[in-house]
Order: sequence, then C-alpha cells, then structure tokens
Amino acid sequence: MKTSERQEKIYEFFTLFPTDSVGVMQALKIVGAYGKKHGDLHLEMCEPSGYLVLLSKSKTISNETYKKAIDSVYTIYKNRKMGEVFLASFERKLAEYYMYREKNYALGFKHFQQGFDLLKKVDIEEYPYKVQETLGLLYNHYDFEDYEKCIYFAKETLKEDKKIKNRNLAGALKMHMAYAFRDLGQLDSADVYFNQVIDEAKDRGDWVQYGTALCYLGYNCYLKNDFAKAESLFKKGIAEIGNDAGMKPVKVLFFSYLAEIKSRDSELESSKAYLKELNILKAQTAYKGNQVQVYKNLSNVYKRMGDSELALAYLDSMEIAEEYMRVNYDSKRFIREQQQEEIDKVRREKETLVFWRNITLYFLSLVFILSLIIYWLSLSKKKAEMLQIQLELEHSKKELLLITEHFKKKRPIRPGSVEGPEYNSILQILEESTILTKEDWETFKNHFEKVYPGFLRNLVKTYPDLTQGEIRFISLKKLGLSNKEMAETLGVSDQSIRTTLHRLRKKVNLSSDDDIELLIQKI
Repeated sequence: MKTSERQEKIYEFFTLFPTDSVGVMQALKIVGAYGKKHGDLHLEMCEPSGYLVLLSKSKTISNETYKKAIDSVYTIYKNRKMGEVFLASFERKLAEYYMYREKNYALGFKHFQQGFDLLKKVDIEEYPYKVQETLGLLYNHYDFEDYEKCIYFAKETLKEDKKIKNRNLAGALKMHMAYAFRDLGQLDSADVYFNQVIDEAKDRGDWVQYGTALCYLGYNCYLKNDFAKAESLFKKGIAEIGNDAGMKPVKVLFFSYLAEIKSRDSELESSKAYLKELNILKAQTAYKGNQVQVYKNLSNVYKRMGDSELALAYLDSMEIAEEYMRVNYDSKRFIREQQQEEIDKVRREKETLVFWRNITLYFLSLVFILSLIIYWLSLSKKKAEMLQIQLELEHSKKELLLITEHFKKKRPIRPGSVEGPEYNSILQILEESTILTKEDWETFKNHFEKVYPGFLRNLVKTYPDLTQGEIRFISLKKLGLSNKEMAETLGVSDQSIRTTLHRLRKKVNLSSDDDIELLIQKI
C-alpha cells in the first residue's frame, strides 16, 4: 500500500471516533487490526507507535512508565525486524523522552542524530514525515545555539526539497536555516532563505508563514540600520499574519520594533499607537518569549518619550529576563556538557574494552598461526627425518644384502655333514670369516643396527652366555637367510647349519618344537 493510501485509511478510521484520548486509542486499535489483517506492517505498527505519542503528551504518566512503554515498543520493532523508517521514528521518541522528560540533553541529541542518520537512507516520498523528524532536531540545536549544525541538517533535508509535499514544513526548515544564518551574522544568506519562504508561501496562500517571513526579513533590515524598509516589512508582515492566536507573541515583538523605529524619528504619537496595540496583545497571551528584545525596545521608546521611570523599569526587566535566559541557557549547556562527558566516558571505556579484546584476539590468532607454522615446520622436519631414516634403512638393507652376497662368492661350500667338533668349526669360520674381521664386522654391525635397532643389545642382555660367534650367527639368521643361504654365505653344508642351530637351541633353552626364528622375532 502506498503512503498516501495509508494516510487516507488512517484518516478514515480516525473520523469514526471522538478526538479525545479514548477515541484515539480506539482508532489506533482499529488501524492496527486492519494492518495485521491485510499484511501491512506500517498500519499494524500504528497502534504501539500512536500509544507512545499519547503517553508523551500525558502529564500524569511517570517517566518510568513512559520509558517502559518505549522499551516495549522497541522490543516489538526489534522482533519484527522493522526498517529504517520505524527505527528512526523510535529514535525520535527516545530523543524526545530524554530531551524533555529526563532533561538528558546529550542522550536526546544522540538519539535525534541516530534517527536522522537512519532517515538519510529513506526517500522522502516513501516517508513524508521525514521533515517533521528533522525539525525536532533543528529546534533543539537552535535552542542550544548550535547554528552550524542547524544549517547542516536543514540543508541535508532540503536536498529533497522538490519532493516535499508539505510546503509549510519545507518553509519551516528554511526559516530556521535563515534564523541560524542571521544569528551567525550572515544576514545576506539569511535574506536568501527568508525571500524563498516569502515567495513560496505567497504562491500557495499560506499567509501566516508569508507574514512571519516578511517580519523577520524586516528584522534583518533593522539590523542593517535600514529602518524605513524594516518598518514597511514589519507593517506588511503583521497585517498578513492577521488574528492567528499562535502568532500573537510574534506580533508583540514586531509592534515593539515599530514603536522603537517611530520613536527614533520622534514620531511619538505613531509610537504610542503601536504601544497600544502591543499592550492589547500582551494581555491576550501568556507566552513570555522574545521578552529581552521587547523590553529593550520599550525601554528605548519610553526614554525618548521622556518617561525615565518606565524606561528604567523596562531596562531592569530586560536585564532580569536576559539574566534568566542566560542562566537557563548556561545551566542547560553545562548539564549537556556533563552528560556528554559521561557518554564519552562510557564510549571510551567500551572502546578500550573492545581494543583489548581485539588485541587479545589478535594475539591468540597470532599464537595460533605461529603454532600452526611451528607444527608444520616440525612435521616437515619430522617427515624429512623419517624420509632420511627410511633412506638410510633401505641403504643399510642393501648393504647387508651386498655383504651376504660378498660372502657367498668368497666362501666355497664345504661338503659333508657336521659331526662332533663341526659346531666349533662353524663358529671358528664365523670368527675367521671376512664378515667377522674387525673392520667388516663393525661395518656389518652398523648397518645391522640401523635395520634392527637394539636387537644385538637385547640379545646379549637376554642371553649373556652367547659367544661372539653365536651372536654373529644369530645376526645372519635375523637377516632372514634360509639354511641354504647361510650355508653358502659361511661356506659350509646345509647339515652343518642345521646341527649348529640344533645345538644353539639347546644353549638358549629352546625345546625341539620351538623355532629359533620365533625367538629371534621376540628379541
């Protein structure tokens, strides 16, 4: 549903009920139910949003109750994953709560700013109330004399000036921008925007805004000492404003300037006539705005009329009003600065926590990465070492094979069987064999130990009575040589090998059923 259609539907429901609080609540419930039925989230959320508006206008609702209502609506917005428009609206309500109820100006400005930032992403045709949201921010910045910010926010919103359908609000934006330029002493820039408002308001027949802009343009002329033009604009502006009750304080102000201008020209009767109009209006309004300027003008008028008593009285009133405004302003500004310091302190503490958290995470990540690198390097080194060991092992195995082949070629086979002293003969052969020379044995043993690490040490430890010849005989057996291969290597007969193994079995306490190969495997 388009925004214009929603507005029509809301208006349709609101005309069915009285305009008091009860009637408004009834209308809001109907709108919310209609939105829920037709899947329109904007209309559905009118009920909680409207409820907040009603609470904000109530003078009997406590701040605590109102804040709970805001938090409740925020929870709804959050759970429903509302878009920028609703979130911005919520930020404005929070801003108004802090600004006007809690008097926490710093938090108020913070939420106004957050709402404005959200609405920057939203086209004004999608959300026509964007101007109203901005005006709340403008009013408060102007009230705190943040004129540069006031101009900035007005200009940002007026980038979509042609899309703003409510031209009265567009005029209000330009008026406040003109006020800010004026108070910064940039009268020519202020004139530009006052004239824009004058032209636009005249074209659409908005005579109140038209007259107001004329009066304030006249005030700029007054500040430039162009009193004749100022007088003309004041008179025309007051006439255009007419009898609008809300504009009586503005008319009081500019009647005081007319009286002051006439008193300069010694046209005291004209000045008295303006004073009469002014006093009538003052009696009809309780608004005390612009008192400083009004009292200052009246003091000057009565001084020129020769009424020093009234002149001094109004001068005193002006000083009292000025002091009150200054104290009030200084107090608000001081409170705001303190509140801002507290916000900044909390922000700094949060940033510090985030900083140290990030540093900790960075350090842990660095440690993790370094650990991975070290592990990878260690793993690579280990793999390299394992590969080297494997290569050395393969080399040693080849060397052992070469050695055994070498002995096969060097030893002729001795025919016959091994009887009696044959066992001792074999051991003697082992002792005297090329494999058993000191140099070759050391070479053989080194390669053997690489292939079968710890075997010889464990063999001697298990069977300490074995001779060197028997140790070497078992070493050859460990190589997996068959009886025939051992016979060829040692240059003896197969029978001699069998006999030798039989006697060796007895020496190491093996039964006839036990296999010496099993013994060797266990070592």
